[in-house]
Amino acid sequence: MNKSKFGILTIIAIIALIGFSTTGCDDGSGGDLCASGHDINWITGYTSVNDNVCRRSGCNHIAALGDRGPGGGFIFYVAPASFTVQEYSGGTGSFTSYQACYLEAAPTDSGIAQWGPWSQADYDALVIAGLTTWSTYDAKDAGLQGSIGSGRKDTKIIVNHLGANESGRAAQLAAAYQGGGYNDWFLPSFGELNLLYENRAHVGNLMILYRYWSSSQYDRRSAWYVVFGFDGYHHVAVKEATLYFHAIRAF
Repeated sequence: MNKSKFGILTIIAIIALIGFSTTGCDDGSGGDLCASGHDINWITGYTSVNDNVCRRSGCNHIAALGDRGPGGGFIFYVAPASFTVQEYSGGTGSFTSYQACYLEAAPTDSGIAQWGPWSQADYDALVIAGLTTWSTYDAKDAGLQGSIGSGRKDTKIIVNHLGANESGRAAQLAAAYQGGGYNDWFLPSFGELNLLYENRAHVGNLMILYRYWSSSQYDRRSAWYVVFGFDGYHHVAVKEATLYFHAIRAF
């Protein structure tokens, strides 16, 4: 091979390597697995594609519990396989479903707030339509498994259900959080909140022995919470009660 051909091949190889490392997100086998979402520059070798997150078809576990997430929080759940973040449609802030591999918790508590609807009309109404609902105290196992991936959708439903005179509610505040510049934070579902409790050592800044709201309801008047102590004791409280809450996001 002469020098000119060798030089051309070298240049091509360098361009290929640069392209590999700066475009898309690779699963290790050369396949670009990016889809819609947000930026994920925080992982070495992963770059944004039109300011979108790398949504992988499977989980290659390049991050671990306790690692900093793209939103500046802490990863508290590493999924064995990707899980579906349920879609929300028909209201403000609609989004399509997508696959996620991790759950990330905000670096600090979001605060304390009422869950939501406190007006008499809402208090006497039916359960909020479309919201994840577990109406038996024996539903913990089913609730934990069935609600992972529903928190973001449920938060949107709650926010759009609240009246114009209702502000400062847990779902509203969680959805308004902008950690890392992301606008996809939400109030965790019953199952997601329990995962946060189980892996709280990887997050820190959580109020031990305090009750934390989930976005899952029990009935028209009550919603589920988890106590961060007492082995993750769970129960329900009336929606106008004031409890702690913690914003999370899925990616």
